[in-house]
Amino acid sequence: MSGNAPIRVYGLVSGLAQDNLKTLCLGFDPETFTYADRTLTIAYEGPYFFIEDFLDRLVTLLDADGDGKLDYIDQQAWQMTRYDIRRTGYTAKLINLNDVLERYNRE
Repeated sequence: MSGNAPIRVYGLVSGLAQDNLKTLCLGFDPETFTYADRTLTIAYEGPYFFIEDFLDRLVTLLDADGDGKLDYIDQQAWQMTRYDIRRTGYTAKLINLNDVLERYNRE
């Protein structure tokens, strides 16, 4: 992973059967994902990540109790999108990175 990668994606999603893991990861670098006990951890840094393709595929593969969160950080645009993921779909919330860093520095 590159320290100056323009795109960073981090997330944790539960409720994914192991049988669906291979289908989900098609077309993505396998080192992006770790999997254990129906839980997928996502950690990616690189030039691009097809987030909508990934999320559209993910929600169709989740079990009924599946859910999670995923942060998509675009360093060039200096913004973060937080995705709330459910079996029924996902929502996105744009978060100002300056606010995140300011809050972190106060802790």
